[in-house]
Amino acid sequence: MAPTITSGRADHPDNRALHLDLDGTFTALLRPMVPKDRPLIARAIRELTSEARQMRFVSGFSEAPEPLLDILSDVDGDLHIAWGALDTSGAQDRPIAAVHAIRYGPGADLAEVACTVLDEYQGRGLARALMAAVFHDCLRRGITTASAEVLPRNIKARHLFEGLGARLIGVEDLMCFRMDVAEVLQVLHRPDAPFATTEMVAYLSQWPSETGQNRD
Repeated sequence: MAPTITSGRADHPDNRALHLDLDGTFTALLRPMVPKDRPLIARAIRELTSEARQMRFVSGFSEAPEPLLDILSDVDGDLHIAWGALDTSGAQDRPIAAVHAIRYGPGADLAEVACTVLDEYQGRGLARALMAAVFHDCLRRGITTASAEVLPRNIKARHLFEGLGARLIGVEDLMCFRMDVAEVLQVLHRPDAPFATTEMVAYLSQWPSETGQNRD
């Protein structure tokens, strides 16, 4: 029996979870994020390098401001869809990556997407695996287009979005990308995708991702 999904409600119950053994060095748990993940979000931001925080949040803070934590933890599976990854190899689970998609208002078909992976966990396919999950859920909720803003010097983020087929639509202080959600999912479904991505795609095949399906 497939796990239940009742996203879009205040308590946001969603018991999907994918366990991955990555490179034989650590085990990761990938799952939808929920509001009670706020302490994990704060910890993950604290463990980013100062450079990584600057790249992701365009700010030099060391502790996440409360208003930022309010935004990142306000996940309901509809207006705000997010998946995170935990390293479960140690005595205590460690938050190591997250992808968020925040809709441009109720019922909007456009969402802003952002991705964060701790430096030492990069290059393992976590970003693309979490993107596959978030974009899958976006399409289920009627979100057909995604945007992303990236600092020009953030080469890794630029390569990630460009590799997913994102189109550059403007450059000022930030590079603005636009993506078709269905087209990104086609890229992520390729058989030559990284291991974590192919495992996530196989796991998500239990639920249809057609636009407008299963909107509770």
